[in-house]
Parts: sequence; C-alpha cells; structure tokens
Amino acid sequence: MYKREYEPLLENGFKQIALWQLDKVFLEPFEENEQRQYLINRLSAYISEVLSLGLNAELWIDGSFSTYKPEPQDVDVVFLLDENEIEHLSDRKQKLFEELFLNREIIKARYSVDVYFIDQNDEIEKQKWIATYGFDSRKINSKGIYKIQLPKDV
Repeated sequence: MYKREYEPLLENGFKQIALWQLDKVFLEPFEENEQRQYLINRLSAYISEVLSLGLNAELWIDGSFSTYKPEPQDVDVVFLLDENEIEHLSDRKQKLFEELFLNREIIKARYSVDVYFIDQNDEIEKQKWIATYGFDSRKINSKGIYKIQLPKDV
C-alpha cells in the first residue's frame, strides 16, 4: 500500500529552535489545528519530565510531525544524552530515566511521543540517526532536522 509523503517543514540540514518556538514552527503553518496543538502540549509535558533529570540533552524532532501532514499521530524524537551522566543519576532519577526512555510503549500512549535516545558522544550512532531523520520514509528525498538544546539545570 502506498503511503503518502508530505513535504517537510524544513528542507535540509539542522535548524536549532527553542522550546518556546514549538507553536511557531509546528502549529502556525496549520492555523487552528487541534491535533497538532495536542501533540505540542504532550511533547512539552514529556520534555518537562525529562528536564527534571538534570541531564545535558539535545532533542531531534522528526516524523510526520515535522512535515506538512495536517494531523500526525505522534511526534518522533531522539534524545542525544551523555551516558556518563545517566550512569551517575541518583536512584530516584535513574528510575525516572528508565520510565521515560525504556518504556517506549507507555510513553507513546501517555505522551504521543515515539522516543529513542543515543549517547551524544557516539558519532557512528549520530550518523545513523541523521541518515534516518534526514530523509523521507522512502529514503529518496532529503529533509531537515529540527533540534532543541535542553537546559541542564531547570
């Protein structure tokens, strides 16, 4: 079955945005879109949970949410994290980390976020994700990747 491809919101390369720009980038081109507003709200709630871990993090956003598809089902994201910081989390924060990053099905159901994470120091893994996120699902047309640098201490 043919899956329709929507034009990307960002043509090529990386574009750094801030958390406060989520509405501007992912909602304004669609006017009053309840589904996109819902996804932005869920993504923001998820990011708030991640921020409570106090980790250095970069977030890459992909999937149909980063295209002109009017009503995507979820937001695909990959977090670039420092594995050394993860290993040194307190027991309480380690448990929260596991809940937020290792229970992907629960996170997707709760937040409508399809989440992955990689070690920010692993260049090979980064290149794999650039190859994945930098092209449409048919791997024919290139597209850009939105990224957000999350503050460590909030």
